[in-house]
Amino acid sequence: IDIVYSWQHFECHHVCPLSKDGAIELVTKLTFDNTVKKKFINEIKGNLYDKHRTFMSIPLLVTMMLITFSETAEIDASLTRFYADAFNALFVRHDAKKEAFRRQLLSGISRDQFTQVFAAFCMLTYSDAKYQFSEADALTAIRKAGEIQDIAVDANRLFQDFCVTACMLLKDGRYFTFSHRSFQEYFTAVFIDKCRPDIAVDMLRSISQRADRDSVLRLLLELNPNLVEKNWVLPRIKRINQAIKSTPTENVAPGFLSLFFEIILDSPTAESAEKPSEFLVSVSLRGQIGINLFIISRLYGLDVFSVLNEENFNEFVRIANEQGNKKRAHSGASPFMMRYRVRIENPKNIKPGKIIQLIAKLRDIQDRIETSHERKRLKLDSILRKTNTKRKNRTPAISKLSPKKGPVHR
Repeated sequence: IDIVYSWQHFECHHVCPLSKDGAIELVTKLTFDNTVKKKFINEIKGNLYDKHRTFMSIPLLVTMMLITFSETAEIDASLTRFYADAFNALFVRHDAKKEAFRRQLLSGISRDQFTQVFAAFCMLTYSDAKYQFSEADALTAIRKAGEIQDIAVDANRLFQDFCVTACMLLKDGRYFTFSHRSFQEYFTAVFIDKCRPDIAVDMLRSISQRADRDSVLRLLLELNPNLVEKNWVLPRIKRINQAIKSTPTENVAPGFLSLFFEIILDSPTAESAEKPSEFLVSVSLRGQIGINLFIISRLYGLDVFSVLNEENFNEFVRIANEQGNKKRAHSGASPFMMRYRVRIENPKNIKPGKIIQLIAKLRDIQDRIETSHERKRLKLDSILRKTNTKRKNRTPAISKLSPKKGPVHR
């Protein structure tokens, strides 16, 4: 491909994502056990394609999923279990044409060591926000990953294992990328899960800053719910619920919207300047508390934007235009291409149904986490008390061990 890019006259073509029919056609053409293929195709026709669309749209990953399916007889609903199954299947039968085929690692390290170094490699590249890199950058990261895990590695051979043996990295022009970016996110979560607790908590704070854009925090929640819920979710959901609780009961729905959302107003462009009182209205999360609400909702499968139904959004538009025009008049700004951020104040015609449901679910999450941690604390206290009691009972009395007084017989 490097030679091709040196040509002066050429065209680049990119492979389109596989459709559901395309994925089925690909599986049909693979040389693989026909019984397994038929079952897998039935899964694709069901909800497998829709559930894992980004995977199923890439031919290499469709093949990986078929191999995984042949080993586990299902594609696990748990994301972390799915990634673990897919990764393990690669070491048993990477080549779909070969039965019971086990690839040997060129680097000569064990599979567990490979996993540890690859997890550290993913963490390093993720921390540097590197999703594609040169071979030299990859080799540097591999050496650092080996040092972090205290595993001696031949960086060049291990790089070949990443690319050829496990197909975790693919060459894309002059650079390398992950075969699917979610592998980088999954193994970053695996690395953090295996870290010392104090280090894991520090890294938790770092990855949470991207939790509205990627899945590392969600994957880590599956791997280690105690770590994420105790150190990240609980402090933030307490603040969210406390803020909601401080809102007057009769105004809880409008108050909820005022707390967590704001309106972004764009002044009309020249084409719509004949209606200067109207704005282009969009709704955004308000501040860090709004972002935290979105992240927590995402972690637990809630749709925070479901509260913005048509009636509520229309009320937003009314408030936005009213307040936006006051801002514009006050600032004396030109009506063209100006942007304002407006807090939602005193919405009158808000439908509270979905808002009340969301508030109840947020309280349930907090109650469940607190109850779970209190139960664990009490259980641990009970175990420690029993252990201490047993130790005391095992300690012999000093008088029994003291030598008897009396004449010394020679």
